[in-house]
Amino acid sequence: MVERVYQIAEGCISDIMEYFPCHHDKSSSGQENLQPESFLAGIYYFRICSYTEQIAVINYLEKFLGEHKDVRIVIIDSVTFHFRQDFDDLALRTRVLSGLSLKLMKLSKSYNLAVSFTNRLDIDAETVIRGGLVL
Repeated sequence: MVERVYQIAEGCISDIMEYFPCHHDKSSSGQENLQPESFLAGIYYFRICSYTEQIAVINYLEKFLGEHKDVRIVIIDSVTFHFRQDFDDLALRTRVLSGLSLKLMKLSKSYNLAVSFTNRLDIDAETVIRGGLVL
């Protein structure tokens, strides 16, 4: 995962250099800011291995955000992955996910930050070919 974030940082720098060549500072401090390491220095990363860890991290976020006032976006990658794997009770899963969403909306408003969820989408190639996929 960290390697992918490094690649994204390199891509962002490449785009900045290509699309805004006269807007970046050519001084040594400007060049230091356009290094992948400077992009990555501002990222806090939590690796989640189960739905219980995901619940714990989301519950911990309020304390974390209080200590790290510079956070402006929270991204949760594949928000339902662990719940699909380890959670058999669909009604309980829905209630827990709804509760987590409400907590994150409250944190978003309280700390003036964006919260973004991603989710994996499985697509059957034959469905797409037949034109049956509607998003």
